[in-house]
Amino acid sequence: MDFPLVDVAPKALTAPEESGQGLIRIYDTIAADFLYADPLKLMVFPDNHDRPRALAQLDGNVDLLKTDLILMATTRGIPQMFYGTEMLIQGPKERNDGVLRADMPGGWAGDKVNAFTGAGLSEAQRDMQHLVRTLFNWRKTSSAVKYGKLTHYIPSDGHYVYFRHDGKQTVMVVLNKNRAATRLDLARFAGMIKGARQGRNVLTGATVDLRAPLALPALTSAVIAW
Repeated sequence: MDFPLVDVAPKALTAPEESGQGLIRIYDTIAADFLYADPLKLMVFPDNHDRPRALAQLDGNVDLLKTDLILMATTRGIPQMFYGTEMLIQGPKERNDGVLRADMPGGWAGDKVNAFTGAGLSEAQRDMQHLVRTLFNWRKTSSAVKYGKLTHYIPSDGHYVYFRHDGKQTVMVVLNKNRAATRLDLARFAGMIKGARQGRNVLTGATVDLRAPLALPALTSAVIAW
């Protein structure tokens, strides 16, 4: 269980991008993978039944929760999710097991909200369900994410970029903390892009031109495969 990464992720995502803080802490944690016999067998997770929910740790920021889930789905290791994360169950920031382990909405007598049928869900809950469904169903098909190597670049300007690759597939992940729209110059990553002309944004289905700067909306991370 990769508690070092699990512990640092929400702190890195909520801290300012200053010296020794922010995304560099995720980079440094993964750079220490030489400590493990096989990092691919680590279990990674945004939260679990014994610690505050990820959304609470991220101060209720749904966009940062999406980025945290993207990290856990695409970094080395085997992801685990705690029920209700896709329903935006937040809970308290301090540990309170009774609240943390709340009923899953739906399936209980009198429930007005049902996660299984979609009844009563907010637009934000539906959106998060869609992201989780899209991301993790795609992961099942990705040999690079399940079995490939990880090559990462030192974070810069609020972006942390890493690649999963296995000789058959390449996946570029961009974790983006910027609170305004940005354009990421991909020339720095030419050694991993290796002349590829385009990829597919896994989360949106859009075609991505790998020869041009990548346009990123505020607090929107990306997974691009080819």
